[in-house]
Amino acid sequence: MRLAILSHTEHFRVGSSWQGLEPTVREIRQLTSVFDGIVHAACGYPGSPSVQTLPYESDRIKFQPLKPAGGLRMFNKLGILSAAPSNLAVAMRVVAQADVVQLRLPTGMGMYLLPAMLLAGRRKYWSKYAGNWIQERPPLSYALQRWWLKNCQSQPVTVNGQWNDASHILAFENPCLSGSEVELARARASTKDYSAALRLCFVGRVEKAKGVDRILAGLGASSHKAEIERVDFIGSGSDLEYWQRKAAATGVRCFFHGQLPRERINVFYADAHCLLLPSESEGFPKVVAEAAAFGVIPVVSAVSAIPQYVNNLNGFLWDPRDSFPEWFAGLPLDNRALLRVLGGKIVELAERFTYEHYCQRIEREVLPLLNTNG
Repeated sequence: MRLAILSHTEHFRVGSSWQGLEPTVREIRQLTSVFDGIVHAACGYPGSPSVQTLPYESDRIKFQPLKPAGGLRMFNKLGILSAAPSNLAVAMRVVAQADVVQLRLPTGMGMYLLPAMLLAGRRKYWSKYAGNWIQERPPLSYALQRWWLKNCQSQPVTVNGQWNDASHILAFENPCLSGSEVELARARASTKDYSAALRLCFVGRVEKAKGVDRILAGLGASSHKAEIERVDFIGSGSDLEYWQRKAAATGVRCFFHGQLPRERINVFYADAHCLLLPSESEGFPKVVAEAAAFGVIPVVSAVSAIPQYVNNLNGFLWDPRDSFPEWFAGLPLDNRALLRVLGGKIVELAERFTYEHYCQRIEREVLPLLNTNG
């Protein structure tokens, strides 16, 4: 059974091969346990990678480059239209050679890929919507794609969280760990000392939308500064010097490490006690599950699907209607017995985000629906 994947995932030419974003490549490698061959049609960029990438390392996975298009500025967004004819032609050739198709949404290309699948008469496909399915004010293109997925098709759509939608909308965890990685992380978590000086971490894009400004304000207002040994910020950002200056005024030791490969991030997870992520909007952040495997307690915003996995039994949930600095100042970070309990419970979350669990659900729940539709 051959799978075609259509996405906007960034790929870069490294030497003689293409490499893609690390989380996506790790996931697609695992899909070879379900499919005999995979072709991934996605954006191929010139030049050196500006993000963490990996090769596919499998002759059963082929990459088909598409013209990169889109961006934050209006001029860049117009590029989606100019690249559409070429990308659509390539995508449809890839689709024609596949038995099953996965659309990874939302993307700018989704605006024409969804209607194209309908017009081409393709029925054996499913859409993986990785964003916030219940976002109140999404970008217009995201809102239109969400409306289409809800109202214009019966093919399965996998989303973050359960929202009592139509039967073809399936709540699906976004995988990020192998079973062996969970076992190794659990072993490290079992030896974690929650009575030691606290180590906090942030993993993600170092920007306001991810809550970095709130974190620094919260640290500055915290009544538990003496409890906090250090805070590690891991991830890229366009203005790291600005955030470093803000961090220096908090009175807490903060370190900015930039972008790191997964193996290096795991070292920080192994030592950390809490993960800070008071972001504005999420589907379900993979870093929460990754950190959970190491017993890292989430300190996160109650948005989208997050409260369906994190609660007062395994973490700390911030209501975005409240002041984060005031809420953070009141956290019982000095209650080490409580932290030990929360850390022990959050470890259980990781098993729901393994590739093995994900692939089993595709075989058990998604593919039978495609056969019905076909």
